[in-house]
Amino acid sequence: MAPARRPDHSHIDARAMVLLHRCMRQELRRAPGAVRRATNDDARADVADHLDFLVTFIEHHHEIEDEFLWPV
Repeated sequence: MAPARRPDHSHIDARAMVLLHRCMRQELRRAPGAVRRATNDDARADVADHLDFLVTFIEHHHEIEDEFLWPV
């Protein structure tokens, strides 16, 4: 079996990462207030869904960084 090929990193433009990281940090800073303001079950479920999405997005983002950016 042939070894797995590493992706070509020569085309990576990481400038947009500044904006993406700023947005993720902003959402994380807003989380405690959103949790405090969720006063009924529907609101709590909406906040929980949003935070679950955010955490999953951040984990996926870091996996992509590990695979495509940091080896460069």
